[in-house]
Amino acid sequence: LGAAVVAFIPKTKGQLAKTIALGWSLAVLALSVVMWIVFEAGGDRFQFRESYQWIPTWDARFTFAADGIALVMLMLIAILVPAVILASWNDVDETQRSVPTYFALLLALECTMIGVFAAADVFLFYVFFEVMLVPMYFIIGSYGGARRQYAAVKFFLYSLVGGLFMLAAVIGLWVVGGHTFDWQKLSDVSAA
Repeated sequence: LGAAVVAFIPKTKGQLAKTIALGWSLAVLALSVVMWIVFEAGGDRFQFRESYQWIPTWDARFTFAADGIALVMLMLIAILVPAVILASWNDVDETQRSVPTYFALLLALECTMIGVFAAADVFLFYVFFEVMLVPMYFIIGSYGGARRQYAAVKFFLYSLVGGLFMLAAVIGLWVVGGHTFDWQKLSDVSAA
């Protein structure tokens, strides 16, 4: 939502885009701190679980949850994104490139990274992991150094090839794991 809001800010309002992006990322940080405080270390493995039917024929669900490792990664993302926004506050050349687009891409990247670590469904994890490549490609290709186009294409191709291997592994897990993508069910199958 924050990325969409910032993306529609006119190019001439770069300062407003920076402020909204920073505010949005600080709100994510505040929510992450609350999750950190509320998390019960001795409780259920997956906490803060939200699950909705997504693709019933594959038993793929839109499920988010956090275990201890995921919570650490979510906190790391929530701390680093505002730091990146502050570090790049004056680095984006407003005469050459669109400031709102840059900060919208950063927020979209934050959203997809959170999705990667909060996904409690292997297929959803894969989708977020692959979608994460899109803002990264545009950040590298539009706001990188002298050979940014070459670097962006190379990054995308390597990630695409790696993603195909990951897709094969996800499908293999679904076949071997009893036709489910749920982390909890898959960990129960592997423990048995």
